[in-house]
Amino acid sequence: MSLLEISWGDYTQKMWSLDKSARGHPQHLTAGYMRPIKGSERKRHPRVYVAEYGAAGSIELTPVVMKFAWNDAERTALDREYRLYAQELHPLQGRVVPNVYGYFDGRDAKNGQACSVLVMQYCSGGPVYRTDFHRPDMQAILAQILSRNVSVNELLSEDHFVLTKEGDIRVVGFASAKTVDRSAATRQRRPSNALPYGVATIPSHHTTKDPGFGRFASPMPHGYPVYGNTGP
Repeated sequence: MSLLEISWGDYTQKMWSLDKSARGHPQHLTAGYMRPIKGSERKRHPRVYVAEYGAAGSIELTPVVMKFAWNDAERTALDREYRLYAQELHPLQGRVVPNVYGYFDGRDAKNGQACSVLVMQYCSGGPVYRTDFHRPDMQAILAQILSRNVSVNELLSEDHFVLTKEGDIRVVGFASAKTVDRSAATRQRRPSNALPYGVATIPSHHTTKDPGFGRFASPMPHGYPVYGNTGP
């Protein structure tokens, strides 16, 4: 078991992890200097913070993202997201998705309500604005996620893409992502040069809408891939 003590300035919150698969957890961890990520959806009780994280008593702290779930519905979604990172997406950590450092459960120090937190690599380069899904590197990233049996149809908006300080792209926000049955591809008759399973083509007049960002700048050309489960 690992203990995480989170310092909120005027009080401390304790949370625990029983997950033995976490990345070399020490027994006692701390997180402090909590600051909400700009643009958080809630001012009163934000969900996503940047913090300084490390072993208790150590002067070597690492900036991380801490994603909280403050109620049962949020905890269910966050637990599902963590399972995707820890299982299907585990081989892609540090390359396509951020490294995951731990998942902790506890209680809100103010009201006693059960809560959870996912601790992940902080991608300090910020969001990728005006994402161009036509780029080969973007399509290669999404194809790698598909190769792990995870649909990316729910990831086609700019808020799912962030940059590391080196400028590398990472994909985040898998709470709504779905797993796909790639074995169904064997039941499909596909030409040898077909797109990977889960990728379909759509007409050239199609444009993608996203309620948070509006339309992407350019119409999608013929053959532009739509990522999702297109199997039977």
